[in-house]
Amino acid sequence: MYSFSRLLILASVIILPVHAQWQSAYYRDHVLVGKTYDVAAEEFIDSDSLTEMIAAQDIILLGETHSNPDHHQLQANIIQTLIDGGHALTLVLEMLNAGDDVETQQKSSEQLVQQLEKVSPGWDWPVYQPVINVARLAQLGLYGGNIDKPQQHLIMRDPQRCQFDIQAHSVNLCQALPASGQEYIKQTIYHSHCGYMPIEHTQGMAHVQMAKDTSMAIGVAASSIQTKAVLLAGSTHIRKDIGVPAQLEKLAKASLSIAILPVHPERLEATDYWPRDSELAPYDIVIFTPSDTNQDPCIEFSKQLEKMRARK
Repeated sequence: MYSFSRLLILASVIILPVHAQWQSAYYRDHVLVGKTYDVAAEEFIDSDSLTEMIAAQDIILLGETHSNPDHHQLQANIIQTLIDGGHALTLVLEMLNAGDDVETQQKSSEQLVQQLEKVSPGWDWPVYQPVINVARLAQLGLYGGNIDKPQQHLIMRDPQRCQFDIQAHSVNLCQALPASGQEYIKQTIYHSHCGYMPIEHTQGMAHVQMAKDTSMAIGVAASSIQTKAVLLAGSTHIRKDIGVPAQLEKLAKASLSIAILPVHPERLEATDYWPRDSELAPYDIVIFTPSDTNQDPCIEFSKQLEKMRARK
């Protein structure tokens, strides 16, 4: 049991960066930046309250924008708070495939980044330096939660197939979520591709998304038997309505979903960041940060497509 004074000491680690310490350049003066919102209570909370909430949970899901350095610093702060509280932890990462685990003992941060780049290329591992440093100093391993590329391709190629083996579990992807949840994922995929992908092609990608969430849920559920389990994943993956928490419920596991979200210049209220008519709020807690980009995502996506075509 934590004393109030102990909680105050731990909370000091989670204090959000002041204006001058934010690394992301855009919208630092936004009214929500640096605030933490309790979605169920419909109110902003302080670091003490957040510390109490994470101390009480066995599974903590930390959502991120992969490219935002402030998100990884805040993740590291939360992990450090749990370590300082004497909690045994297992870190599970979306960025690593199940089985591609990386031990951190007797390695420098630079060596770990190099190893991670070899084990799981394609991710910007240097931006994860705050998390890597905390894990290294506490000698915490980094454990994979995702499905590998061959399995993703297998699922994608046969969108009508339902049954797949995921981490030794037989999973029916056609029933992984209610129809409304699956349709939401397909619409999200369609809009994220800015109209370049026919809507009928999104079924396979939706199955891949649900397979990833199922795999991560299995990983953190198993880890939480012996220690607290902390998952680092994109914010969509930790949504309570369509992501890892929905799959954890099937495993009779509760979780705390903490989304670290970049602010948008036209969204000034916390509730502007998810549909107001949602039957289930997507997150338990939202922490707001500056954004690492001010570009329209569809313009950026179009530029990426042009680069891909130029390489052909």
